[in-house]
Order: sequence, then C-alpha cells, then structure tokens
Amino acid sequence: MLEGIQSGEIGRVIVKDLSRLGRNFIEVGQYTDYVFPQNDIHFIAVLDNVDSKKQDGMDFITPIKNKGLD
Repeated sequence: MLEGIQSGEIGRVIVKDLSRLGRNFIEVGQYTDYVFPQNDIHFIAVLDNVDSKKQDGMDFITPIKNKGLD
C-alpha cells in the first residue's frame, strides 16, 4: 500500500474501522496525521464515521476510536 501511495497510484484508503488500518496506536496515528495528508490521500473508516475530506472528519477523538490500542 505504501508503495502505491508514494507512486501516486493510490488516492483513497477505505477501511472497515480504524483497527483494520493497524493495531499499533502510534503507527495508525502516523498514517492518519502525516502519511495520508502529505500524500493527499482520502482516508475513510466506515464504521468509525471517519472521512478525511469532511471538515470534522479527523477530529481530536479519532485516535481514541482506534480499537487497536496496544
């Protein structure tokens, strides 16, 4: 996935919920806070109602919603 993002082949990542993106809280935060925005990736976590293109899509509660806490 990272290769596709870096090459520009991937523009959107859709997951069932945040725990499907990763199990490590810090790693998921790196993707949602840095990797995706820097690469203009539209990120959606369906069941957690997270959509990075909506104004309130990535609010302060998003990291807490990540059920994959270590």
